[in-house]
Order: sequence, then C-alpha cells, then structure tokens
Amino acid sequence: MSQPTQDNPSILSPGQSGGFFYTGNLIPNQVDIQNLSAQSAASYSLRSDGGWSFFGQVDPGVTISITVIWPSGLGEFTNTSSEASILISGFGIRPAGPDGK
Repeated sequence: MSQPTQDNPSILSPGQSGGFFYTGNLIPNQVDIQNLSAQSAASYSLRSDGGWSFFGQVDPGVTISITVIWPSGLGEFTNTSSEASILISGFGIRPAGPDGK
C-alpha cells in the first residue's frame, strides 16, 4: 500500500494506508470518515494496535462517524476503494508522522 500525500496526510487516496494517533481524553472517541468523491462509494478498514479491526463503506459525498474505544494509541486506516479518496478526522485525532509517531 502507498502512503498518504505530504500535502494533507489526513486524506487517503485509493489504496493508501495511514496511521492515526488518538491524543484526546474522550473515551470512547468519535472518528469522522468523509468520502471526497461525489460519484463513487468509498470503502475502508481500520485496524487498532489493540488487535481489533473495523470495516465500512461511505456513500458518495457523505461523512459518517464511528465511535471507537481507542486509548492513546495508533490506528491504521486503509482506503480499500478503487476510485474515491477519504478524509479522516475527529477531535484528538492526528496523522502519524513518517516515523510512525
């Protein structure tokens, strides 16, 4: 899988993966996943460093919210779409740097 662009590491193009840290103090935490395409559905997976995985789909042009118990750790999002980019956001969520931190 390829890595997120340097322009906005919160945007994952089709086939890209990116690590995201939760640095807030709200547990459970709300994570927003926005489909940036107006024509194509987006699919994604989220794998936590705690061992659980979550899979989902976002309709064209829609933002969904998922609630996760994600205490100060790394989660890896993968955009499994073939055509749509997704934006990952949420209070206390930040992309991991190139060194994974």
